[in-house]
This record gives sequence, structure tokens and C-alpha cells, in this order.
Amino acid sequence: MNREELYNEGFICPITQEIMTDPVIAEDGNSYERQAIVDWLKIKKISPITREPMNERLFPDLELKKKIDIERNKQEKEQRQETTFLLMTVACNEIKHILFNKQPYSSLLRMTEEPALHPHYRIMVELDGIDKIFRMFNRNDIGKNSKDYAAFCISTLFKMQKIPNAVMSEQIIDHLKSIINDPMINNKSLAKIGIVLLAMNYSNKVEIEKDGFIVPELDD
Repeated sequence: MNREELYNEGFICPITQEIMTDPVIAEDGNSYERQAIVDWLKIKKISPITREPMNERLFPDLELKKKIDIERNKQEKEQRQETTFLLMTVACNEIKHILFNKQPYSSLLRMTEEPALHPHYRIMVELDGIDKIFRMFNRNDIGKNSKDYAAFCISTLFKMQKIPNAVMSEQIIDHLKSIINDPMINNKSLAKIGIVLLAMNYSNKVEIEKDGFIVPELDD
């Protein structure tokens, strides 16, 4: 479900604007996240929706909780499937070298001296894999690590090639650059490698450097 559908189903708490985990029915007949409405009534003593006086009696909304749990389990299952697809389909040589074999960066870059087309590129196109990864990247319900890896995998698939989708190009490049520019992030290796691989294509390099960003150098 998208956010509008979640609203229409009543899954979103009117106070927190988040999906509820412990919904309760208040005197005004509306459902709220328990802790949110408890905290609200301690201070305001009125309904957040009708603005009429309201007592503190609350009743568990078991039917709504069951529906929310079903939807949450469905979303988690979809997320696991997409993450599995990402890890299994894009188990590319670069990731293996970096995460498992711990090869130096110079070895990674030497691999790009071979034909520019990524060995998995054609099959990923046939399976609509790149668009699936990009859709995963744009989901609001995935963790930051999943989003970071999705951006990295797209950058490796387009190594030395122009990213033809302008929206994808801008979002993936901006995301990788944001990781590199964030002083709170210590491990920036994958983001740097992704930028370096993309920058080997002139069009990508122009997009990367358009705001004065300098393509980083990789240490051995």
C-alpha cells in the first residue's frame, strides 16, 4: 500500500502520522496509537479530530491491529524478497572483492580495464532488474543500508556507461555523493567506488561534478 491507501484504511495515527502498532478506540470513535493519545489527553483533554471534550477511556482496536499486522507482514515479506533479489542477482564481482576477498581498490579498478559492459548488465536488463533495484531504492520503508547498497549496485552495473534514465542518474549520483559528503559516516568506501566507476563515463562525470564536487581518489 502507498501512504494514501494507508490513510484510507485508517492505519495512520492522526497524531503521530505513522502506522500504528497498538491502536485504540477513543471516546470520539476514532482510532489512535495508544501512547500518542494517552500523552495528548494528559495535556489537552479534547479530541484531536473533533476538538470536543473527551475522557481518557480507551479500548483496544483489535480488528484494526489485525489488519495492520497483516499489511506490515506483507510489506516485510516484499522487502525481504527485494533484498534477496538484490543480493543474489547483483552478487557482482566488485561486491565479492570488496566485502569478502578484501581486495585492494587498485584491483577493483583494473577490472574496469576489461570490456566496459558489466558482466551482469544484459541479464539484469532482461529481468528488469535495474528498474527493480531502483524502485527498491525509492521505497520509503527500507533501511538506509539497503538504500546505500541499491545505489552502489546500480553504479556498478553502469560502470563506464551513461545512466540513460535522467531521474535515476540524478538520484543515484546525489545519494552516493551525500554519503561521501556526510561527516557522520565513517565507512564511505562503496560510495566512493560507485562514484569513481560512474565517473569513467563523461556524461556521468558531468552530472557528478556539476556542483563543484570532486571525484575522490581511491587508496590501495
